[in-house]
Amino acid sequence: MIIFLDTNILVELIERRNNSDKVFVILDKCRELGNCLYMSVGGFYTITYLVDRHLKQEGKNNPERLQELKSILKYILSICNISSLDKEGIMSCLNNDDFVDLEDGYQFQSALYCGADLLLTINKKDLIHADQTLIKVLTPDEYLETYID
Repeated sequence: MIIFLDTNILVELIERRNNSDKVFVILDKCRELGNCLYMSVGGFYTITYLVDRHLKQEGKNNPERLQELKSILKYILSICNISSLDKEGIMSCLNNDDFVDLEDGYQFQSALYCGADLLLTINKKDLIHADQTLIKVLTPDEYLETYID
């Protein structure tokens, strides 16, 4: 199964928010089951910025901060593939009035691009207009209830 991770899934984990434990369990189980995980290239940029900001707030300076940042990003790449989004996918989103938040449209288009079966997100309501005949959209709670005992 190909699972696309909305950027907010990894933000949840990195910032240790309310669903971080659930996200960790899901990612761990997905690796065990051989599920293929993807995230968007835009999401990777966002994660890079957030992790670097967090390391700065901890008082870490270069070159140590850069090395730690690279280590964390390499770990993320060890569990996630990166899905691209080309001009056609962006235009499809821009020409579609269903997505009020363009970033959510880009996430959905990136999920389509990588052939995802499922899109995992914290804010399912943001993807209410996503065509679930193409990609099933689930929250961490729904994923755990459906796929993990």
